[in-house]
Amino acid sequence: MGKASRGKRERSRDRVGEWSAAGAARRGHDMIRQTVETVDHPFVRAMMHQNTSNGIGDSYRMALVAGGLSDEQAWQYALSITVGAMGDAPPWSRDLNGHTEREIRRHQELLRTAEVFVISPAAHAAVMAAAATLEIADTATLDREADLPAPTGLLMLPEPIVHANRNGALSDTAAFGWAPVQLFNAWPPVKGGIPGVRVTSFMDRDGPIQPDEWRATLALARTSGMPLPLLVPDGVVGMSGDGRLAHLDRAQLHEVSRSAQQVQLNLRQSATEVRGQVEEVGEWTGGQVVEDPTQDFVRRYMFAFWRLAAQKSMEVSLHRPSAVGLVPRQGRATRSAAVPDVRVVQLGAPARAAGEVEDAGQEHRVYHHRFPVRMHKVRQWYPSQGVHRIIWRGPYIKGPAGAPLVVTESAYAVR
Repeated sequence: MGKASRGKRERSRDRVGEWSAAGAARRGHDMIRQTVETVDHPFVRAMMHQNTSNGIGDSYRMALVAGGLSDEQAWQYALSITVGAMGDAPPWSRDLNGHTEREIRRHQELLRTAEVFVISPAAHAAVMAAAATLEIADTATLDREADLPAPTGLLMLPEPIVHANRNGALSDTAAFGWAPVQLFNAWPPVKGGIPGVRVTSFMDRDGPIQPDEWRATLALARTSGMPLPLLVPDGVVGMSGDGRLAHLDRAQLHEVSRSAQQVQLNLRQSATEVRGQVEEVGEWTGGQVVEDPTQDFVRRYMFAFWRLAAQKSMEVSLHRPSAVGLVPRQGRATRSAAVPDVRVVQLGAPARAAGEVEDAGQEHRVYHHRFPVRMHKVRQWYPSQGVHRIIWRGPYIKGPAGAPLVVTESAYAVR
């Protein structure tokens, strides 16, 4: 049920015009304002309830079969990695109505209070490239106090990301929101939870994936006088934010990633046994589809965005949208007494300029492209303390300013 669970693949994509900070800011504010007013929608509630129920069911069956847990243990495990990972503290009820109500309130609070970021196409391409260099365990090195550009934020994308989840269903993501939260996704639960970040994906109501069932739902909602929100909540993931895996080396992180991926593959098998394979009708031919069988794309994208912003690989500047023309759906321009600033994210200067020595004692390298560098550990010298400490660097964008961004695995240096 719901757009996130659709199996049909269709093309219905508007042409993307020239991106501008002003246009993106106006569009973002319009979408946010309309969504706050309409996100408490009966269809949205039903979709959220069904998706959470499916997730709990898949986790419960996996725990019984692959985990060998008892019935009650399997239920508690399933609730911990679903509603616990969204910020609900134990004890958990199997009645999801209360959880759905809390989720609606959280979405409204996020949309009302978040710092709004709009990202340029070039910066978005850099984040996508950097995310491709990450594994899921890398994201557990996140330090929410040091890495986040704002405690609560909403990132508006230049165009929707079309991606396929572990069951093959397509979705089109238009925005990501985040907020601090205590997570209870460990089983047995950790008392008080662990510091984390809730990341919410929002679909574009009028985005490129428009099968017949979705069009019929939109038409029915408009006819009833209750249009769906422009940004439709499409799921929530919890990310640990206390750097809990920062002490591990690359090989250890890889092993953690393999274990996490196996859990997702088991969940995929559990879902397939009950609901079958997703039926593919038609094909999305409007651009690249991000395949996400292990359900870690959102975490990798957001981690890459936060790290690139924190390391100044991207420039974040303030923009004040015009108060005129912000709510055009009523057929005329309107004014707002106060229009909040928007943070505009654009691809910034490289870590080093062309021809600069990469490290003391090494050869000169002149790069003709910009490219993402994987995460890696280094021994950082702290002069004030007189010691070396091991820290993580990356992902970051390297290469001369103005050079094209290469999104493949390798880039070439001219010596």
